[in-house]
Amino acid sequence: MLSYNQAGSTSPSSSNGYFRYPTDTGYDSSVNIYALDLYNHRIQKFNDSLTYQAKTGSYSTSSGFRYPYGMHIDSSDNIYVTDYYNFAVRKYDTSLSETATYGGGAGTRLDAAKKVIKKIVSNTDLTSGANFGLMEWGTRHNIRVKISDTGAKTIYTNVDGVYASGGTDLARAMNIARNYFTSGQVANWNLSCSVNYLIVISDGYWSGHNTVLSIAEQIKNAYNIKTFAVGFALGGANSNYSTLATKGGTTSPLYASNQSELLAKLTDAIKQAISGKLTFTTPAVMSDVTKGNYIYQSTFEYEKNKQWKGSLKKYKLNTNGTFGTVQWDAADKLNSKSASSRKIWTTGISTTGTNNFTTTYRDDLKALLFPSQSPTDTEVENLINFIRGIDTYDQDADSNKTESIHKLADIYHSELIVVGAPDSSSSSANDGSVNYDKKDAYYRSQNNYNNFKNGSSCGGSCANRTEVVLAGANNGILHAFKTSDGEELWGYIPPNVLGNLEKIPSSKANSTNPIYGIDGSPVVKDIYFDDTP
Repeated sequence: MLSYNQAGSTSPSSSNGYFRYPTDTGYDSSVNIYALDLYNHRIQKFNDSLTYQAKTGSYSTSSGFRYPYGMHIDSSDNIYVTDYYNFAVRKYDTSLSETATYGGGAGTRLDAAKKVIKKIVSNTDLTSGANFGLMEWGTRHNIRVKISDTGAKTIYTNVDGVYASGGTDLARAMNIARNYFTSGQVANWNLSCSVNYLIVISDGYWSGHNTVLSIAEQIKNAYNIKTFAVGFALGGANSNYSTLATKGGTTSPLYASNQSELLAKLTDAIKQAISGKLTFTTPAVMSDVTKGNYIYQSTFEYEKNKQWKGSLKKYKLNTNGTFGTVQWDAADKLNSKSASSRKIWTTGISTTGTNNFTTTYRDDLKALLFPSQSPTDTEVENLINFIRGIDTYDQDADSNKTESIHKLADIYHSELIVVGAPDSSSSSANDGSVNYDKKDAYYRSQNNYNNFKNGSSCGGSCANRTEVVLAGANNGILHAFKTSDGEELWGYIPPNVLGNLEKIPSSKANSTNPIYGIDGSPVVKDIYFDDTP
């Protein structure tokens, strides 16, 4: 029991061994006991006989405390204390010497979190794959932005109104979130087919942990709502985050000590959230019988924490409209091709040609590939080789970073375009329509389009121009595949896409981030350019 004149008092005091509201205790490997003295703004140390040993701290906005609230002692006897109103976590050794500080300064961590959230909700790579909402929790608990397809846009300005105050009652917050989902407030929510996530961001301990775990497990099992646990500026791991991630179905917690780490970890979490196992089709049908009545169909599968696998198949189209036999799959053709033998090119660098996206031109590509970073040469080479089709990020976790990967990324919103011999109309007739002379057909008739169709300016006979299917994939490559056999002729990465490729590397081991690279549809025209058809 506590000795009256050494470890406690019936009246508030600032003397050694006396307390004004102890809030938390812990002990080290030598069974020394540490106690937080809330209103005296300090930590006190006792031996296992409860004899006073030492203290540290006083009211301060810099080196001391403004209300120490929670404490954790790890297996190495490092002592972590939350400095509540200084918005910091302080680290001490067993002699109560401060060895590190995380956060600090009014609003610093919250401001950092707000900036990260704004970057998240303005990233179309993330927002186009999910609906977002925002909840504030602490002492105030409320749904600030309801989940909807416009939620991300609303969050961008609404998050500025979040402020830190009071305790960390996560149990109440989890219960409110559960009721929000299950009371019909989520618009167009289909429990049977939707995938739902809560992302809990905190910078310390929370109350009601057993209740928190119970709710996390219940909503996961009953409503397919999984929970991410994100610890920001904790100064180390925390078992509460681990158990919440386990019960919430996301396995491991995410820890970040600064703003850039928080952005990376949240980005990875949301990438995981929008991953699944789906297949989409975007057929492009060639109805002209002179071209053989074939249909080209792209499909893809989501892959968790890695590039999504694409496929592009050519089928014979039967007379009754059904699919006949598969003629080829461009994905299989690419996978059988070595990364070094492919022709992948871009523009905007001094070296031209149809194969300049290689490590040979690493220095030319570095700034274009990483516009917001300062990468090492190895990081640049890893990204170039990954795009070409090498497992530089060890996605299969077999410690082999030189083997091939699935080379065709997902063809999602990009429609397929088949380009063969020139076949546009070049009628010069006055059809009676308004501005008939402003139409493409009339323009072609006035600029010798027929001569072009039958000439040799295509690198041979234009009438025999190699027929290709163009497909935009989300690893940033516009592919040209020969329709005759599915072989890739070349892959082009537009210069405005290059800077988006830096998002592919992930902070998580054996992982990559799928991105939206070329997600729009190509437009094909034979053009009259610089007085040359």
